[in-house]
Amino acid sequence: MIKTGTVMKTEGKYATVLFARSSACGENCTGCGACEKKHHLSRVLNTKNAVCGDKVLVSLSDKTANSALFLIFILPVIVFVFAYCLIFALLDNHIFATTISVGIIAIYAFIIKKNDKKIAPVPEITSILATRKDETNGT
Repeated sequence: MIKTGTVMKTEGKYATVLFARSSACGENCTGCGACEKKHHLSRVLNTKNAVCGDKVLVSLSDKTANSALFLIFILPVIVFVFAYCLIFALLDNHIFATTISVGIIAIYAFIIKKNDKKIAPVPEITSILATRKDETNGT
């Protein structure tokens, strides 16, 4: 994943970067309203010592992004199905198996949310495309 953004502030080895939010529906948002927020901020690793106002290229490896997607979307489904099948095989009760499986997923979601800062992938600035000084000079 590679995106272009603008550094809004820096804090030690991190920078807050403003990205333009891309539309999932081709910029024709009259009906759904999901794209009301046109920008979003992300905290990224500032490996290139970018400063406020710089336009930067931010990347996150595909492996890291896919691992996060697996952890958030795929693994819970696997856990749910496994728990459901195991509990149903032991107790032969659909309602009980479903209830316990949903409870296990709730616990899983709580653990993920509690450890979000530790396990969240951190994108990094890979290059500075334009500095604020370049833009003010017109170059």
